[in-house]
Amino acid sequence: MTARPTSRTRALTYANVTATLALAVALGGGGAAVAAGVAKNSVGSAQIKTGAVKTSDLAAGAVTSKKVKDGSVTGGDVKDGSLTGADVVESTLDLSGTRAGNVLSAVVEGNGTLVPGQSNGAVSASRVGAGVYNVLFGTDVSDCAYVASLGQPGGTGFPPSGDAGVTGLENKPAGLFVVAYNQAGATADRPFHVVVVC
Repeated sequence: MTARPTSRTRALTYANVTATLALAVALGGGGAAVAAGVAKNSVGSAQIKTGAVKTSDLAAGAVTSKKVKDGSVTGGDVKDGSLTGADVVESTLDLSGTRAGNVLSAVVEGNGTLVPGQSNGAVSASRVGAGVYNVLFGTDVSDCAYVASLGQPGGTGFPPSGDAGVTGLENKPAGLFVVAYNQAGATADRPFHVVVVC
C-alpha cells in the first residue's frame, strides 16, 4: 500500500517556490532588486533626496569646469592657499581699474608742461619762475602727503642732477608748490615727478 504525502512531505509546487522567493526578496534584497530594475538615466535630481549625494559618491575628476555654473563658485568656496599665480591665466585678469583711488600723481617737464599720459588726477601745471612750479589737481590735497623727485618724462633715461621739494600751494587746497634745484643747490628748471597719497 502506497503512503499518501502529508502536508509536510507534499512536493514543492511552482507557486510555493515563487512565494518563497518573493518573501526573501522583500525581506532582504529588495533594494538591490529595485536598483537592478532601474532603467539607465531614469534617475534625475528630482528623485534624489537633498543632501543624499556626498563627495565620496563622486568619481575623481567627475566634476569639471564645464559642469560648474558660471558665477556659482565664490571666494568662500575656495580653500585659502589652494590657488597660486600659476593657476590664473593672466589674460583673464582685468587690471584696467587697479590704480589706487587715493594716489594722485603728476609728471611735469622742465618748462612746466604737464604730461597727461603719465599723470593721475592732475589737471594743470605751470612754471612761475626758474625751477619754481605750481601743480593743480582735481581735488583737495591739503590733507594729503606728497613727495617730489627729479625725473624725465617717459620714465626712461638718467634723471637730471639736483633735487626737488614740494609743499602745499598757499590759498589753493588742490594745488602744490614745487621747487627744483641743480647740483649746486640753486633753483633751476628740471623735469620732475610728484606723487600724492591721501
